[in-house]
Amino acid sequence: MKQIFHTSLEVPILSLIFGIILILGLYDFGRIFLTKTRLNTTINKYSSNNYQNILVSTSLILFIFYPLFLYFSFTILIFKIFTYLIFAIGIFFILNNFIKLKYLLNFYLSLLMNKKNYQIEIVIIFLLLSGFILLSFAPVTNADSLDYHLYTAKHILNTGTYPVYLTNFHSSRLTGSGELMVVMGLIVGSEQFNSILQVTGLISLIGILKKNKASNILWIVILSSPVLIFFASSIKPQLLSICASSLIFSIIIKKLFYENKIHKIENIREIIFCIFILFINTQVKFSFFLSSFLLTTAIVYYAFKKNIMIETLLVSLLLYLIIILPSIIWKYENFGGNFFELFVSPFSTEMYGTGGFKNYLLSLNKHRFSWILFPTDIRLITQSLGLGTFLTLFLFLKINRKNIFAILLISSFVTFSYLFGQFTARFFLEPFFWMVLFIALQQNKFQLNFLLRSLIIVQALVILSLSFYGVATLTKGVISKNMRDDVLSNHANGYLLYKWADDKLKVLNYSGSVIASERSIGFLNRIVIPPEHLYFTDLTKPEAKPYIDELKLLNPKYFILSNDTDVFGVYKNCLGKEVFFGKNIDKLAVRNPLLESSVYHSVKIFEINTNNFPECFRKGNSEYNK
Repeated sequence: MKQIFHTSLEVPILSLIFGIILILGLYDFGRIFLTKTRLNTTINKYSSNNYQNILVSTSLILFIFYPLFLYFSFTILIFKIFTYLIFAIGIFFILNNFIKLKYLLNFYLSLLMNKKNYQIEIVIIFLLLSGFILLSFAPVTNADSLDYHLYTAKHILNTGTYPVYLTNFHSSRLTGSGELMVVMGLIVGSEQFNSILQVTGLISLIGILKKNKASNILWIVILSSPVLIFFASSIKPQLLSICASSLIFSIIIKKLFYENKIHKIENIREIIFCIFILFINTQVKFSFFLSSFLLTTAIVYYAFKKNIMIETLLVSLLLYLIIILPSIIWKYENFGGNFFELFVSPFSTEMYGTGGFKNYLLSLNKHRFSWILFPTDIRLITQSLGLGTFLTLFLFLKINRKNIFAILLISSFVTFSYLFGQFTARFFLEPFFWMVLFIALQQNKFQLNFLLRSLIIVQALVILSLSFYGVATLTKGVISKNMRDDVLSNHANGYLLYKWADDKLKVLNYSGSVIASERSIGFLNRIVIPPEHLYFTDLTKPEAKPYIDELKLLNPKYFILSNDTDVFGVYKNCLGKEVFFGKNIDKLAVRNPLLESSVYHSVKIFEINTNNFPECFRKGNSEYNK
């Protein structure tokens, strides 16, 4: 893979500036599109003006380009031109608006309510939002981001195609259209563009809360959820889609229970918009199939009541064929397996190794329920939804049609996700937002008792402290090259290892593929065979032949091994000469100060000859490849 801007930032502040320009370009592109199509009149019924611009423009871009990327490698050329167009729109937007010095400040302050009461709460809201925005400016340090999200984006940028390597389970089987927005950022040289984009999803929620004149405390309940710290500092394409489904949820609730008489054509127009956004979500990340299914079912129920059932089903079918089916066919063509399983799973489990991979994904935190309120370990606080989940009790105080409907949707989500999905806080942020928005739609003067309000305020102050600690330790990395290097060295796991290894591979004048023991493969600008291919397969088994064939095809000449990793014992008899040894190079670099480690590990680079595969393999040992 060719060298790209991400790992050679000489002036990191430019990465941030270019990302902000691109965000403003998306904002104005969304405004232009909504105005020209007159969709703004539809959206403004449910949200304050202009707060959904970025969400809509992003969805439109993914709708156009994702299927093209799946089938045509030349799409990257068109996408680059389009990205520069959005960038130019951003610059034009700045020249037209920010010359007025007050504009940016006024726009930002307009996100908040102009009330004389509860001034402390307004300050907390302002600071929480500011903290998340500033945290999103930081260099990329999140583990998942540095693994398959960044690696996939770099692969697309350099080859024009999504990775289809059997040995790379995450990049090849879990990525979707959301990585294209990471690509967009890399095109203009912005590594943190997608983290900023994800945080703008909160702007979408604020538009809904403002439109419905929601109580200040409900703003704080949303913005003080601890898991938002995780999202704000990650390029993982998830938070924006969570907010998109929350917008559709609020539209459905309003249409079902608060809608005045509406013209049939306008009704169908709104239904098309809702289903379009929901189906786009499914392509960003497969987990959104659950929320999209539940909300689409609610839309069909509404359509039945309004006698537009046939039109709604036809629209749903057409959008399914255009948006969802192409990716299913692409997966089947590239990975094979059970075609029908791909309608209900992100990948087929017929191939050896994929069953273990799926079991691994579904087993996460199944035995832990405490994260709903707070984690049993304070070090994992950002993996919880927070005390706002207590508001669920308010749904049961009054049993009526509206409350039953909300309870049914939320409980269905939780049940299905527990049985068939990943049981972690970030996957339950959707129903959490739904619950808060439902209360906001019903009661614009909603208040909590003194105890619960006080606890929520205390939680907000804790999250505020954590977010600004993150700003102080991570966001400083945009100031200079040396500070960026310091931030990545201390907080991005695998950076030190790959920085050292990349220098050594340059000495060898080697640009081919490598096998590596650290998962942060986004730091290397080449094809990397990550450690996970040994977690889910035993290469000594006959069923592993497709993986061995791919290893021989990729033909890595070198093996990068950290002493803290023992899973690579299967390769022990395959290693040749040790060409480099780095003493105390690698360490566990984390963003959470309570999980920091001062233990360093040595790193070695060995020669490896794939011609000796599979005869040289030793028996592997992983709980998922049995």
